[in-house]
Amino acid sequence: MLAALALLALVLYRARRSDPFTPRTVAGLRLIGAVLLAGMIGALLEGAAELVLDRTVDSARTAGGFEVAIGWPLAGLGCFVVAEILARGTRMRDDLATVI
Repeated sequence: MLAALALLALVLYRARRSDPFTPRTVAGLRLIGAVLLAGMIGALLEGAAELVLDRTVDSARTAGGFEVAIGWPLAGLGCFVVAEILARGTRMRDDLATVI
């Protein structure tokens, strides 16, 4: 989560300092989406590690388990959607610049 927030701060800083409709902004948002999707994998690995650790304490019962981490993929897909909107805006701006 900290990596995604740091990347978001960097992308927002660059967008405010220059034009937000740049391929660099789109790439940054896609990277944030990938990091958030990797967070979902991290949550699954955390659940697996919890189960393994639980088995070492008491093999007769299981207290650990997997939690459904729906927020990670939703946030990642949201970043991909915003990146595609900005990519379309970038293409439209480039087309407009060639017309005028």
